[in-house]
Amino acid sequence: MAGPKPNILIIFVDDLGYEAVGAHGGLTYATPEIDTMASEGIIFSRAYTSPVCTPSRVSLHTGLYTSDHGWTNVLDVHYGTSTKVDFTSLNTFAQLARDEGYATSVTGKWQLATYVHHPTHLSDAGFDSWCFWQIWSGTKKTERYWDPYLNRDGSVLTGLEDKFGPDVLKDYVIEKMTEARDAGEPFLIVHNEMLPHSPIVKSPDDIAEGRSASLGNMIGYMDKLTGELLDAVESLGIRESTYVFFIGDNGTDTGASRQTMDGSVSDGKRDLTDGGTHVPFIVWGPSSIAKGTTSTDLVDITDMFPTICALAGISIPSEIPLRGRSIVPQLEGRRGAPRHWVHQGISNQESIFDGKWRLRSDGELRDARALPLEPIVSSPSSESNRAQDRLEYLFSFLRTDPDTVSPTTVIDNNAATGVTFTGTWQLSTNSSEHYGSNYHHDQNSGQGTKSVSYALNVPTTGLYEIFIRWPSDTNRATNCALTLTHKDGSLQTTVNQKINGGIWVSLGEFSFDAGTGVLSLSNESADGYVIADAVGFSIAGKEPDDGYVLWARSYFGSEIVDDPEQESTVWGADANPDGDLYANVVECGLGLDPTNGLETPAVEIRKLNGEPAFYSIVRSGTDYLNLTPKVSTDLSSGTWSNPTGQLEERQRNYLSPDYDEVYLVPPSSQPLEDQLFFRYDVRRN
Repeated sequence: MAGPKPNILIIFVDDLGYEAVGAHGGLTYATPEIDTMASEGIIFSRAYTSPVCTPSRVSLHTGLYTSDHGWTNVLDVHYGTSTKVDFTSLNTFAQLARDEGYATSVTGKWQLATYVHHPTHLSDAGFDSWCFWQIWSGTKKTERYWDPYLNRDGSVLTGLEDKFGPDVLKDYVIEKMTEARDAGEPFLIVHNEMLPHSPIVKSPDDIAEGRSASLGNMIGYMDKLTGELLDAVESLGIRESTYVFFIGDNGTDTGASRQTMDGSVSDGKRDLTDGGTHVPFIVWGPSSIAKGTTSTDLVDITDMFPTICALAGISIPSEIPLRGRSIVPQLEGRRGAPRHWVHQGISNQESIFDGKWRLRSDGELRDARALPLEPIVSSPSSESNRAQDRLEYLFSFLRTDPDTVSPTTVIDNNAATGVTFTGTWQLSTNSSEHYGSNYHHDQNSGQGTKSVSYALNVPTTGLYEIFIRWPSDTNRATNCALTLTHKDGSLQTTVNQKINGGIWVSLGEFSFDAGTGVLSLSNESADGYVIADAVGFSIAGKEPDDGYVLWARSYFGSEIVDDPEQESTVWGADANPDGDLYANVVECGLGLDPTNGLETPAVEIRKLNGEPAFYSIVRSGTDYLNLTPKVSTDLSSGTWSNPTGQLEERQRNYLSPDYDEVYLVPPSSQPLEDQLFFRYDVRRN
């Protein structure tokens, strides 16, 4: 990014769902300051986090899903645990920003390590300075509100007996902004606003006005403090160089229903549903923001990492794994590369939400097409089955080691159909390696006669590679009996479940007629526990790591992608199911959604530093697509050629590991004399 680096202030609010904010359609609580912020900035109306603080905050700082970093429960800092989130092995955006000359600060709740055990933890996470609520004093849990136990840069503050903790933190944020401005340094401040988390206490305004404490009043005071921070940015004269993010960390913590313009919300914190994971997300600040607008693109909390780096002009080293996508294009009014699903996790469970359906890793599917209503699907339909298949594939994709071969279709032990248990099997309380779901075991280690059968139901007649997966342990059977029924007979063998846990084990290639195939496990004569976790299959010879096939399957599901009869009409490279004139391979290469008609062009003419430029989103670093820019002066046949000497790449902005923004402009030394037409040739290798 050219010019001085911008300031970044993140207001990360504790226990505030989207429905609590008026600008997001909330009707129960008054938030006039935040509503004004939204009217002067941009609202991202479909932003999601995990439903409790620790997993949400780890994903914020690292840009990783809970399935990557493993933190799905609240870290019990309030009991003085010595366990910590290890930021010496996890990368954070604050670490990168500090290395780039940012003054980095953090406030509020830090439920990622106990300070008395790990006094360098905040510094390890990338922060030069802090004023945070030290939850554990060394002997007991402390207070966050009145007479707060706040640690500033290594020392517990004194003289706060009559002080309200959120006020102290607000003053600290203003102080750090002022210091950075006066020093001519850019700042990055993560302000973990402690309100409106329980306990419900009287705010200073409640005391002044002689009223009772309530959640609504705590939200109101949080709203007031937010307004004071925005006023400080204005009065310091730094608004044009300061991006302010307002985000909830998870759903609202209350048993009461909250009203919105779309209906009633009853779920909240700890619920792996829309009410527990859908949070307010507003960006305010420079004139470059598309002010007074709303983006309906799905946003995941992991998107903050690449977004902050993009705003700060920080290059993200290729060895840092990231799940997020930069939303800088959207907040500046460009199309960007919208994601088509978001991910959340809590208590060894995960969910994937694609904007219409929500699937949990235990197999529960919810119909989210009429939010805030989100009923569990109890009577599956062809549409819900297709959604479940597609989302199960995404779970499997997230849990698969990219260096190993894996099936394209997965049948989990918790599947609603296609899995039959004979005898009494025990559902485990532990998470397996297969996308976080539980597994079944035969309960008494080989006693009795029990079996489990998976109906493969392959989509078309042909040759398939068959896989099986289990979590290994020392008590597993080394001789688990397995039978695979296929077109030419059956395979009867045993597998050693003490080894090869957490990977897909191939049983080989077999012929099947359409709609057939059964894989069965038995505990007969087993010398340990028999585990039923997941099986899967792929069309033999189809490359499972073909990026285009993976992309197509995430949109259309394996039932369609594995059916060659659907290739010409639905998922194939030349197919155009949404009727927008762009073939699927083009939409794969240019960051478009193949299931919705295109509303904006794939290649636009935009200004770059005052010059007209061809602007587009392109796949980066792929070996399965060939994207070739072409130009023509008159569109006549045979005139398309490489743009050498006529266009040059002037700017490329990182959006995600998969996509970049690209600007192509005429060379300054050779201005155009004729009109110029531009296109990309996108072909699957």
